[in-house]
Amino acid sequence: MTTPIYTAKAVKDWENRWFKDGNSSFGLMKQASLALCLHIIDFIHKNNIAQADIIAWCGVGNNGGDGYLTAKYLAERLDNKHFNVQIIAPNPPKSADAVRARSPCTGMPMCDDVGGVIRKFEKVIHLARCLAMG
Repeated sequence: MTTPIYTAKAVKDWENRWFKDGNSSFGLMKQASLALCLHIIDFIHKNNIAQADIIAWCGVGNNGGDGYLTAKYLAERLDNKHFNVQIIAPNPPKSADAVRARSPCTGMPMCDDVGGVIRKFEKVIHLARCLAMG
């Protein structure tokens, strides 16, 4: 399987078409998060990963919102006896969509720094894009 690489311009053009068609930014966040979740699950299966801690590093903006939703989708789809999905959020979300994305994560393991992470397994999968700026 090949993984397509998109330029920043191609992604921006696609987003502009998405919004022009009347779709919401939260809808885009949900779509992107679900796609990432499914890609991670595919990666886990293809690499025969039997158990792992999965840590989503979430920032304050919409990229952090992607992280919250991706973590939630993973927690819903993976066996919690073998996959420990956690969220590290150093600061509370600021964008409206990120606040909305964090809301369904109530009850999930969440801390504000790496010292609060509870390690259960030898392998760790980090979702770090969620902290990106811009």
